[in-house]
Amino acid sequence: MRKHKPLLLLLSLLSVTFVLVSGGIIDVSEISLWNLRPDDPYYDNQWNLRSVNVIPAWRYSKGENITIAVIDSGIVFGKDLDPARFVPGYDFVVQPGKEITTAENSIDPNGHGSHVASTIGQTINNKYGFAGISDAKLMPLRVFGRLERTRTARTFTIADAIYYAVKKKVDIINFSSEGEEISDISIEQAIRRANEEGIVVVMAAGNKSQGTVTFPRLTKYEVIEVGAYDEKGKRASYSNYGEKVDVYAPGGSLLVDTKSAENCQQTSLEQVKTIPSGISQVITRRLANSREEVVRTCSGTSSAAPHFSGAASLVKSLFKQKGLTSSEIVEHVILYSASCLEKTESQPTCMEKSLNIGEATELAHQLVSPETEQLDTLKKFIDSFLELGRELVKQGRYKEALNVFPDIEKLGFSSKILPFEDWNRLCFNAAINYGIEGKKDDIRRIMPACDKAVRNLESNKSNYYHSALDSRGIAKVIEGDFSGAIDDFDKVVSFYRNQNYMDPICLKYPQQDRKVWIEKLKKRINPFTIETLKILREQQC
Repeated sequence: MRKHKPLLLLLSLLSVTFVLVSGGIIDVSEISLWNLRPDDPYYDNQWNLRSVNVIPAWRYSKGENITIAVIDSGIVFGKDLDPARFVPGYDFVVQPGKEITTAENSIDPNGHGSHVASTIGQTINNKYGFAGISDAKLMPLRVFGRLERTRTARTFTIADAIYYAVKKKVDIINFSSEGEEISDISIEQAIRRANEEGIVVVMAAGNKSQGTVTFPRLTKYEVIEVGAYDEKGKRASYSNYGEKVDVYAPGGSLLVDTKSAENCQQTSLEQVKTIPSGISQVITRRLANSREEVVRTCSGTSSAAPHFSGAASLVKSLFKQKGLTSSEIVEHVILYSASCLEKTESQPTCMEKSLNIGEATELAHQLVSPETEQLDTLKKFIDSFLELGRELVKQGRYKEALNVFPDIEKLGFSSKILPFEDWNRLCFNAAINYGIEGKKDDIRRIMPACDKAVRNLESNKSNYYHSALDSRGIAKVIEGDFSGAIDDFDKVVSFYRNQNYMDPICLKYPQQDRKVWIEKLKKRINPFTIETLKILREQQC
């Protein structure tokens, strides 16, 4: 965990000067970190918030324009979880399922979901209870009730909840459950769909103390798997570990029963100082004719995951103001900014990273409001982000790659250094794949990449340039821009004719009247098939 030097910490507490110029949302010349310290009376008990360095992050963002779907046992809003933060959700447990239309109707017989939601968004600065990380909106998606979470067969229910969140266009999904019982292909497909739509999906890595995670078949940036560390900054004994764990966050050190999801204790607010080390939040319990507030303290990766979700809401809030909506840049900023969990003389290489919300939000702020002296540092981050884009192209994850490169452009950095082969592979394969599936909206999204591949090569009319034209022409055909496709194909054909090279198949098709040809194209464009594209290409000859 990052150790702050006393002098630097003292100086930062006394005065921190910063200016937010992005979007004109905040214009502040000086804020003391001490003034940002929340007035929630039990904040001093929250070692977890101090360990993730959250107070500096609040200079720039509190996640106000973000919605987080909490897929769990439900959420009860109350005195320390403001009902104004409620966003309508869905109860998948009751049969038949039903919409959760008001905060008053939102239930949680288990208490787990309310603790997770409070870790993310317990009301800050209300002079009551504990603090959360973010002011994001919270959507309850209830998928289990009183029974133990990992013992209930609910695979399709969880997948349905993810698709529901996608439909409602949430920004982040927090799913604090774990176990082999839920590692199912239908859930994995739903997670991939959410990721493609720019939603950050956060998962508890698991409490089996094993070198695995809940969804081992999913890759980095499809889902964020969060492990847990204790109050001493060491990986918790119960936490899963290994290369598939993306980052570690506070999980506490209460004795965790590896047969269940985590260990929790509940006490009154008056007894809060006697609580052993865990993650403590105030939750509201519904009684027969009333409600009561209790302190629920839990340990487990289920408690660690919402720390990442809270961090993601602060970072994504800044990026949304700049028009960036992908999940990849949010996740990359947070992981790039993470601190070293444990680094010793015997193990000098940092193998496991811990969440550092302050550093991540600082980097996000610099990216949306860059200053000259920061450009070298930012360039290193952009280079690493470009490398991620290239890796996504190689893996055939074209839609996600298409999220990376436009984000770099929106931040004012050139993505021209992407090798042409990658641009063209991205454009061509995405066009073919989305064309076959009939996803015209996705084709429209790839056109900027196809245009860039052409523009980058235009100054040198090489084979690469005309290959790029060919790829863009195919994309335009699928998009329905037939005239534009003809123009691109004509340039390709002219090039090969000038090179005294023509495919023999081309000689079989005489030049046809443009209007007649466009009509033929329109008739053939549905359904989309590789064969159709091949015929279209041959007809151009």
